[in-house]
Amino acid sequence: MSDLYARENMLDHIKNPRNRGKMVNADIKTKVVNRHCGDILSLYANIEAGKIKKITFDGDGCAVAMSSASMILEDIQGIDLKNLSKVTKKQVLKNFGQDLTPSRQNCALLVLEGLQQLNKKLNKNAKKDEE
Repeated sequence: MSDLYARENMLDHIKNPRNRGKMVNADIKTKVVNRHCGDILSLYANIEAGKIKKITFDGDGCAVAMSSASMILEDIQGIDLKNLSKVTKKQVLKNFGQDLTPSRQNCALLVLEGLQQLNKKLNKNAKKDEE
């Protein structure tokens, strides 16, 4: 992905975020905070038939953090739960091209931290259901 396209894509997601909003009836939710800058991101998901039926986000943070959430959640709508743990740092960062400093990478990766927490909660719930 060219850096120019990546910048334009990020700006589009800032101006027109996808999947943004609180989900009142979420099956599972989590909240993460970037301890370096204070960005806050909440993720909400509805699960059906072993897949993420719908996933949304809400939060208060910089353009990088919010656009990153918008971009990656757009990519994973409908994903099988078993593939949620396969979302990678590289996959998240590729949406930004080559321009992110290490501190901005922390902002972009906040959504990945949230997805990892969701996955842990889902696995914990699955183990409870098996007992």
